[in-house]
Amino acid sequence: MNTRYLVSESTSSSELLQDLDAFKNENQLLQHELQKLTKISSELGHRVNELEAEIELINYEIEFDESSNSLTNQSDWDLCYKDSPSPMLIIDNHAIIMDCNDSFLNLVSEVSHDPVNKNFRSFLNKVSRYDFIKFIKKLGSSINKLANNEVLHFTSGTSFTFLIKPVAGEINDSTIHYLMLINLVDFVSLSKNSLQLSNAIIEQMHEGLMVTDHEGRIVKVNQAFIEITGFNHDDVLNATPKILHSGRHSPAFYDRMWREIEHHGWWAGEVWNKRKSGEIFPEWLQISRIHDKFTGKFFYVALFSDITERKAHQTQLDRLAFYDALTSLPNRQLLNQSLEACLHYMQATPEYQIALIFIDLDKFKNINDTFGHAEGDRVLKEAAQRIISLISDSDMASRIGGDEFVLLIKENASRDSVMVLAKDLLRVLEQPFITNKSRHHLSASLGVAFAPLHGDNVEDLMRRADAAMYSAKHEGRNKFKFFSFEHEASMLKSNITLNYVRHALASPQEHLNMAYQPIFSIHDQQTAAHYEALLRPKNGDIYVSHFIELAEQHGLISELGLIIFRLICRDISRLSEARRSQIKVTVNLSVIQFFDLKLCDKLQSIAAEHGLNLDRFYFEVTETATMQNLEQVRRHLIQLQSMGAKIMLDDFGTGYASLSMLRDLPIDVLKIDRSFVMDIGKHVSSQLLISAMLAMARAFNLQVVAEGVETQEQFDWLKDQGVNYIQGYLLGRPDIGFA
Repeated sequence: MNTRYLVSESTSSSELLQDLDAFKNENQLLQHELQKLTKISSELGHRVNELEAEIELINYEIEFDESSNSLTNQSDWDLCYKDSPSPMLIIDNHAIIMDCNDSFLNLVSEVSHDPVNKNFRSFLNKVSRYDFIKFIKKLGSSINKLANNEVLHFTSGTSFTFLIKPVAGEINDSTIHYLMLINLVDFVSLSKNSLQLSNAIIEQMHEGLMVTDHEGRIVKVNQAFIEITGFNHDDVLNATPKILHSGRHSPAFYDRMWREIEHHGWWAGEVWNKRKSGEIFPEWLQISRIHDKFTGKFFYVALFSDITERKAHQTQLDRLAFYDALTSLPNRQLLNQSLEACLHYMQATPEYQIALIFIDLDKFKNINDTFGHAEGDRVLKEAAQRIISLISDSDMASRIGGDEFVLLIKENASRDSVMVLAKDLLRVLEQPFITNKSRHHLSASLGVAFAPLHGDNVEDLMRRADAAMYSAKHEGRNKFKFFSFEHEASMLKSNITLNYVRHALASPQEHLNMAYQPIFSIHDQQTAAHYEALLRPKNGDIYVSHFIELAEQHGLISELGLIIFRLICRDISRLSEARRSQIKVTVNLSVIQFFDLKLCDKLQSIAAEHGLNLDRFYFEVTETATMQNLEQVRRHLIQLQSMGAKIMLDDFGTGYASLSMLRDLPIDVLKIDRSFVMDIGKHVSSQLLISAMLAMARAFNLQVVAEGVETQEQFDWLKDQGVNYIQGYLLGRPDIGFA
């Protein structure tokens, strides 16, 4: 075999295979390109069809516009223009009427029989002319038809909208003119259709609704209006809102209201109107001015609600806020407002004078504590009626709290007139208050301040009338005092002392000390038989008598009394056991403390806390105090005696204690008041009284302490008379701690 041939044949087959692969690849590429070209060809065919359709549509529209713009056929012209039932006209770009049909002639015949060559604006009212001019300015920039949906008005009052379309000149020239179609507006049929849903909503409203037109005639009310006012549709339609006027508001009120509406477009406020029955009622009213763009006119919508119940509730709240619930008198807040108004008037009227009378019922608290608050309320109501009976209608009586009343005298406020009134007040308030439970005897303390003499503001006048009242109390009660500036200094001092009382209650060890004055047996002046515990504020400027008095006046004495007893027990517990076992101490109790039903238990508990029993204490009460609350004091004293304590009756001879009282009260010791002891050797009558007291004490087997002994002469005489114990500076002064 020819080797060369074989090699050549092998080479030729390899090349052929390579050529076939290349052709195959190229054929695939060509097929891909063909598919792309076929797709593009299809898309171009669709686009050509679309363009042909668009060209055909444009040609059709051109032919349509040319036919509509070229009214060459007389029958078409007559049908579409001349004989049209709709008013039509042709105007130029200045709104000059070039031609019109019969319908337009009939529409404007009252104004002109020949509107051609006249400006269309001349047939419009003033507002519509302005709106039409703005519309005409748009014509030059548009070749398409323009519609005006805003309602315009002819001078006759007829309302319309219109449509304008440019047309080729068929009136002997080639200028562009405009075909104008007038669309008359029928508001009756329009309202029936467009307001149907609104009416349904309005009828469901709970608030009354009333609509008036620009002339003030009522054109619409809803069901709530009818239910609230009692008027029906026939009563109010075409009437004016004056049908509702109650007469409570002046013409000036309505003038202000309408000025607000015209200026702001709305008004809201409280108004009193009248129902059909004649009943006057309050309502919350809001009036809004609404401009109807469709008609170009203003309407007024009143929306209101009956606030009778709300007003009644508000009146009740005002009464609670400004009147005392118990006596129905004005309270402090209303008094302050009235006083403020008087002071404001006084600034413009220099000769005007007012008086403020501060009244406090003396010892009224005893009624509440003894008989209960219900009984106290009955007395307060009676006191209020007595006070009211003495003042004029122009004056004001108020209750500002507790047993305190304040009178504002606006007329006859001279010093002499007020003095007469003050005396009358004292007279009627000291008359017995008779209830089903008891016959109560009270008195009153009065303080008077004048404006502008004593102040030109509420705070100063109230404070100064109060200061004058306290001055009357300090001078014995059941009297009145005119304010002087000395009273203010006294009041300031009282305030300082009262603040000190409150601080002492909060931290007694920082503010209080206990001093102890020895009491000696008449037969042994060396060793004290017992001691009297005496309170001493650590602040030397505070007088203890004033301190105790203010604590009693402000209801703090019960708490203070227990604190004092705790301090006494503390001092005793700090003594040595031997000394502690011998110490006996007299403790003063206020009559107010006896209103605490658990007083004895509290005293025993405090003593026990310090390892003490009550058998080392004398509890001292005053003769006057026992008379104020005899039965309750008696029960407490018996209980204290049963716990081992002894009872001492202080200030004996200064009150009106009877023999039966000495018999019934569980008393162990009588203490003769220092006022009698001081007169020994000076007044025989005082010595005779002391001798009588000693005889009574011996008759009831009571021991006697004479206090205030300062001289040897007093001591010797008392010893001769048989006094058991002596207390006074002659033998020992009070000292901090036990001597």
